[in-house]
Amino acid sequence: MDGVINLLKPAGMTSHDAVAFVRRVTGVKKVGHSGTLDPLAAGVLPVFVGQATRSIEYMPSEPKTYIAEWIVGIATDTEDTSGTVCRAAAAPPLTTADWRTAVQAYIGTIRQRPSAYSAVKVNGRKAYELARRQETPILPARTVRIDAVEDIDWRPPCLTATVTCSAGTYIRALGRDWARSLGTDMAMSFLLRSRIGPYWTVETALTLEEIAADPVAACRPIETVLGHLPRIELTSEQRADFACGKRISAPAGFSPAAVWENGRCIGIACYDEDAKEWQPHKVWIR
Repeated sequence: MDGVINLLKPAGMTSHDAVAFVRRVTGVKKVGHSGTLDPLAAGVLPVFVGQATRSIEYMPSEPKTYIAEWIVGIATDTEDTSGTVCRAAAAPPLTTADWRTAVQAYIGTIRQRPSAYSAVKVNGRKAYELARRQETPILPARTVRIDAVEDIDWRPPCLTATVTCSAGTYIRALGRDWARSLGTDMAMSFLLRSRIGPYWTVETALTLEEIAADPVAACRPIETVLGHLPRIELTSEQRADFACGKRISAPAGFSPAAVWENGRCIGIACYDEDAKEWQPHKVWIR
């Protein structure tokens, strides 16, 4: 079985556990995912099965859209409600207008310091592993992009909002910084990833039960998620060369490109400017 599954990860499950679940119900050992979700978070998790795992690096990973809720007035070590409370105080007398003003300062390209309890690596170790050992990982700020913050709803002590952003953005950290700009703290209590790029939406995501009931139907052909790549059409003769790893002659174009033959995608090629030919990069002849 080869293809892609739009899995609706439930809260409380790790992304690794979601992959293990797909391995179990499909019987396929080669399974991977794109875009890790924290255990507390739910939502869209693209899962790649069989030969499709070789296409993960070519999948659009942004923009991503999240629906989040925070509890204002508390700070935790994980910056969400799964952690230990470090500080607690009554929510200040803020208004929805105050939150909208605070949020506007974080629209566009910003510098963000990831949460200590994150998968960011520090000297080869994941930050959350260090944090759990009571070490204090020093995480440098990095550049992320916030495209939009919408549907802001302030009902003390809870704030909800929909955030559209680049890959690598930590929604927990974003809320942390909003709150600090208003002189308070808050911890994320709910997170739903509702969209990744052009192919993955929560409306089309499948529950674990739906996937288990019919894994074959849940697994979409790899062709359905490669439409963003330029397309090279091969003849049957060129297909044989491509399958053997030989360069192929085709008009120059944007690289990488999806390679098609007889209505099927059979791999990825990159253009060699010096040789003026396409070099096979990933081949999954079926």
